[in-house]
Amino acid sequence: MLVLILQQFVVIISVKLQHCRQISLCCRIHENYELLKARREMILASKEGLERDVKEQTAINRAHVANMNSLKPEIKRLYKQRDTYRKSVVILLLQTFLTGLPL
Repeated sequence: MLVLILQQFVVIISVKLQHCRQISLCCRIHENYELLKARREMILASKEGLERDVKEQTAINRAHVANMNSLKPEIKRLYKQRDTYRKSVVILLLQTFLTGLPL
């Protein structure tokens, strides 16, 4: 009889222990879920910030490209002016050399 009572007691204790383990496991699962949810929110916020930064940088880059393209005609004009001055200097030097006059 005592053995039977002890066996029942062991069964009851093991059931309660198993129940406690399940509760503990559920708590850990819920904590992990909350942690993952918080990390997901942080990642989404970071993603949105990065997307904003990329859009801003893209707008800045487009403005730079437009500015560089607007400078191209001026650069071409200055190249032509430089070539004209070089030709003038070469002609002047040749004339001076050919005539023998000092500069």
